[in-house]
Amino acid sequence: MRKTLGFVAASAVGLMIAGASYAGHLNGPVPKSAPPPVGGGSHDGVALYAAAFLGDGTIIVGIGSTTNAVHISTGVYQVDFLKNINSGCVWLGSPGIGAFSGTVAPSMISVTGRAGTTKSLFVQTFNSTGSAADIAFEIHVICG
Repeated sequence: MRKTLGFVAASAVGLMIAGASYAGHLNGPVPKSAPPPVGGGSHDGVALYAAAFLGDGTIIVGIGSTTNAVHISTGVYQVDFLKNINSGCVWLGSPGIGAFSGTVAPSMISVTGRAGTTKSLFVQTFNSTGSAADIAFEIHVICG
């Protein structure tokens, strides 16, 4: 009886190992390790930062941004973030309120890295004729 139970147990373990190996080959190569967790902004995963601002630079909501945008002049802002966004990051901006109420007239936005720092973006907003204008906007930064 013991030999039979030992054989059954060894067979079951063998089938589990073979099954896992077969499933890995069936669905592609077996990964060497688990994928990195999200949120690190490095080899540990992806970091996501975002913020929405009113036309005067007042922050509506922010994830990873430090405070209100610095309103430099009409339609010109500096948006600061808590971490370095200079390396391995992409960013984009869009005109908008960043809320479920209100609208923004047709407008444009330009976003680039702020010279002299690794934690800020330089933002310009324009009305539909291309003139500088204080317009509500949203910024999204993705680092990986």
